[in-house]
Amino acid sequence: MRGYLMACVSGFWLAGCSESVMSDNDKGLHMLAGAAVSYYVADQTGSQVKGCAAAIGVGLLKEAYDRRHGGIVDTGDVLATGIGCTFTVAF
Repeated sequence: MRGYLMACVSGFWLAGCSESVMSDNDKGLHMLAGAAVSYYVADQTGSQVKGCAAAIGVGLLKEAYDRRHGGIVDTGDVLATGIGCTFTVAF
């Protein structure tokens, strides 16, 4: 539960502060999504590696969807989604 709370607080902070740090809210939302996916998968499987892999996979799938349906493809979005997993990794 503590890790989940940390992920949520970090994600919401990043989503709110991303305008000044990353010049748009999109990257913060991608990080939040990556943190949520990573936490859920890691919690279900007991593997933080699988959680991070799932976050990266979701980022890749989202960009593939954008490419196929006329959205803007941004590799930075994949990176931001993958970075989201770092907020749920226990050190």
